[in-house]
Amino acid sequence: MDLLLDLGAWVWGLGLFASMSLAWFIGRKVPLHRERDKLEGTSRIEDGAMALFGLLLAFCFAGAASRYETRKGLLLDDSIAIGDFATTAYALEEPLRSELRAEVSRYVDQRLRFGQTLYGGAEMKTVLAEGRREHDRMFALVQRAVHEKNSPSIHAALMNGFNGMTMAHDKRYYGSYNHVPSTIVFMLVLFAMYASFVLARMSGVDASARTLVIRAFTYMTLVSIVFTVTIDLEQPRRGMMRVSQTPMLDLKASLGP
Repeated sequence: MDLLLDLGAWVWGLGLFASMSLAWFIGRKVPLHRERDKLEGTSRIEDGAMALFGLLLAFCFAGAASRYETRKGLLLDDSIAIGDFATTAYALEEPLRSELRAEVSRYVDQRLRFGQTLYGGAEMKTVLAEGRREHDRMFALVQRAVHEKNSPSIHAALMNGFNGMTMAHDKRYYGSYNHVPSTIVFMLVLFAMYASFVLARMSGVDASARTLVIRAFTYMTLVSIVFTVTIDLEQPRRGMMRVSQTPMLDLKASLGP
């Protein structure tokens, strides 16, 4: 899983293409038990292996796309929860209203930094610690509002809003680590290599060497592209397909200066 998060999607794609190319080259060089021009097609075992590889590739792609959409939903829920808490907090009397407004504004900036920080590094730990400190400061202000009986009619809504905000924070954080298991990724690489090996073994001798290379190159390129996009979807904070921060940016704009 660390490799899946640390290495770029294009590195995985190039690695898969190189592995498939090596497997195809080995398949062309290994002698057959019978003459190549007498082969009438692949066996049932080889057909089943190719079909299983296609299913596994489709399963990984569909799962990665689903998790990508889930992360977008968690970001939207996070911004909505903060907005709900801010709306309730702004109904307090001064000076708590201004103090909470400043804390919410700083917290939105922290959530924007969280959405752009890569996993696993020292910077992520710093960003998480900042978020916890913001929670502590906002909770202290909520406690003051309750103890000082500042706008008692909204105390229940204020506490519910704060709890909903912290819950959305935790869901987004732990949801960000929901990825395809690395075991499945490596199994997909092995199946891709076997598919290339079978493709080379089952190529007839009637076709020219150039035609065989073009067919193999096209097949391996298409598989590598799908694989690269799949890994890119699992890395929403790097690569081409990143989770948009638009909901949080709109929230920041709505809070005002």
